[in-house]
Amino acid sequence: MATTITINGTLILDQTSGQQTPVDGNDTVIGANLSGLSSAFQTFLNGLAGDLQLSAGQLAYADNVEAAVSAAGLVTVNPDGATISKLFFSDGSGAPLDGDQVIFNGSPLQTVDGDAIYLHSYANGTIVLATTSATEGVGDVVAAFYLKAAGDNLSASIEMVTFEAIAHPNTANPDDRIDWTNLLNVSASGSTSFNFDNLDSGNHLFVAVGTSGAGLVVSGIHPVIQADGSLDNSGDNIKTSQGGIGATIGVNNQMFDPGETAVFSFVKGQAPGTYGDIDNMSYTDFIDVIDAKLFISQT
Repeated sequence: MATTITINGTLILDQTSGQQTPVDGNDTVIGANLSGLSSAFQTFLNGLAGDLQLSAGQLAYADNVEAAVSAAGLVTVNPDGATISKLFFSDGSGAPLDGDQVIFNGSPLQTVDGDAIYLHSYANGTIVLATTSATEGVGDVVAAFYLKAAGDNLSASIEMVTFEAIAHPNTANPDDRIDWTNLLNVSASGSTSFNFDNLDSGNHLFVAVGTSGAGLVVSGIHPVIQADGSLDNSGDNIKTSQGGIGATIGVNNQMFDPGETAVFSFVKGQAPGTYGDIDNMSYTDFIDVIDAKLFISQT
């Protein structure tokens, strides 16, 4: 199992005047100065400048339709052993929102004036502005979203406020509402660590540590594999030993000597253990990482 993020409900603001009926959220009276929102969100919005500066009309509209604040656990994270350092809004691939056009039920989402709506990330991804331009800092702010994470980054609430009327996709339903939980993605940054303490002693084609959801496979850079898939010791092999505290690991001996190279691959789907046959290499995908650090205890 890998780190998973679960959205436990929906975030909807129906734009009608006065008391709202948000789903899995709390109706929040915000006032024309955006009071009632979290202080960080309020400060950010009131500090917008240039094209993005909120007009009196936009603030009055937000005051009229109020805001939606989700329950504290709308977003929950199962870290599966990882330490989660940050939660943030993203596109479907985990990248920052940089002018992504909003597509709702297969069609571009628009304001009532016919302007297309685009998403932009701010404040390290904790705030998203929906604007009328694909270019950052240009256009009018249509809506804003704030991801308020708990201290351990294992849960979060979401706050939402609209500043311009959004066209209802279903013209036959005057109270047609847009489910923004289908349009916003939440991603996590985190870290995990591996050690080799539980590996059996011996000569191996490759070894794997961690879990099948997030693991590390280590092999030599020039292994030789026999016709039946098993290790030929004439090539590089991974040696492990339980002779001391924990385990030692190296290429062709229990250490890394100058000129020796091991390949470290972050993978999904490989069960931890020691392996002598290429047929047992069963990982299903690689894991993208920002950086990695390796501590070597002896050379």
